[in-house]
Amino acid sequence: TAHGLGGPAAGLLDLREVAVLGRPAAEARVSTAWQGRAAAGRARLLRASAHQWVLALGVAPRTDAATLALVEAFVAGLEPEVPAFYEPSFHAGEALAEVVARGPDGAPVTGSDLRAVGAAIEAALGARVALAQRPYLEAALRADLAAGGAAAARGYLAVGAFVRAFEGDPEALAAGLADLGRRMVAALERRASGERYAPAVQLLLVLDRLSRVVVGTRADGLDQARAAAALEARAFFASLALDGPQQVSEAERAAWLAALAARWDGLTPEARAAWRASDRQWSALRRAFDGARPEARRALRRALAAALYPGPEGAPPRPPEAPRALRLWLDARPEAERAAARARALALEPAAFAALCAALGLGADDLARDAYHHGW
Repeated sequence: TAHGLGGPAAGLLDLREVAVLGRPAAEARVSTAWQGRAAAGRARLLRASAHQWVLALGVAPRTDAATLALVEAFVAGLEPEVPAFYEPSFHAGEALAEVVARGPDGAPVTGSDLRAVGAAIEAALGARVALAQRPYLEAALRADLAAGGAAAARGYLAVGAFVRAFEGDPEALAAGLADLGRRMVAALERRASGERYAPAVQLLLVLDRLSRVVVGTRADGLDQARAAAALEARAFFASLALDGPQQVSEAERAAWLAALAARWDGLTPEARAAWRASDRQWSALRRAFDGARPEARRALRRALAAALYPGPEGAPPRPPEAPRALRLWLDARPEAERAAARARALALEPAAFAALCAALGLGADDLARDAYHHGW
């Protein structure tokens, strides 16, 4: 790229993307000729907010070392006033308003209705579906809705209306959803066996995979849905401590399940019950995180950093409280410490996981509450 800067041209060299206190930016060296003299400098373009970019540009004669140093310091001083951190949003948001089908009278069946039916299915399973598994469930629900015609649309609309009517009464909502979900699963089984209805078969296959036991036994073990939720929640904690999304590979997932299965028989009944509640804990944590104030999110991040990163000589580290200082502290962690923090996050026991959730104000009752909500 070349631009006129009081001379023939200016070139941007070594252009690269960087992060400045957590916010995206781009930097480059500037090479130009200015008033007949070779000049150099530096440029930084910083995304200060969702709709605002700020540019810092400085150029000085190549032979003027003192001024070149001032130019470097000036451009390097372009920093955001408020640092940014990795903070995902979990609410379905605009997806709830998406029109996915039309009822017999033209009434729109929306993403909210689709999620409500998914919540009923979850209630029938007795487990909340992990985020990574939801696309498979929703794809099967969409296929069922598309092939089911007017009758399916009426059913989805009715479940959506029920959820919206009882959102303020969690106990009645959970009980009603469980009953609706059982009826829907029974109807799917009848259609799959009697009519060989392909969407019903597809949906039942998804439900069968989610309810398949992967650790322990059917009586007190973990099914696929709960195990996936437990690992997903711990990966979320790792993402806050490392300040970036953390994907768990299939090899890591298999090793994690194998390690948990190897010691499952030695766990107390209380510990097994705590693991089986992982899906509810993950759902409660997502809702609390989305509604938390910035200082509460920062307190959770500091608690995670103190619990997961190795400290000097075995002592717990003491991450700073101020946002800028915390941002710099996280950025300064060497790769070995980041890898150790990630491994510790994925290995968190239920009691340690619940203790960290307290930083968001979540107590034992909040984590144990079976509060279904189609938005999360």
